[in-house]
Amino acid sequence: MTGKIILALTVASVAFAGAAQASPMAGSASKTVSYADLNLRTAAGEHMFDQRVALTARQLCRKVNRELSSQVACQANTLANADPRADAIVYAARFGGKTAEG
Repeated sequence: MTGKIILALTVASVAFAGAAQASPMAGSASKTVSYADLNLRTAAGEHMFDQRVALTARQLCRKVNRELSSQVACQANTLANADPRADAIVYAARFGGKTAEG
């Protein structure tokens, strides 16, 4: 396991979810979230990991969205996309096995 997850977002797909993607991308960003120093076998480690993912989503969405309402929608979408990967990483840490992240 690499101990890192990459969060990426495309604002156009966040802002226009379910709509045709005809408009140009408003912006995009990605950032790596490290969890190598966390013990994901514990509730405290999992909680810290979740906090890091949420903080990174907020930072990315602030970077590419100026309006608060757009930031909130962006964060929800980014977390919805990141949560299954984060859950798989925690599961692998607790029960062994490889994940798609490494």
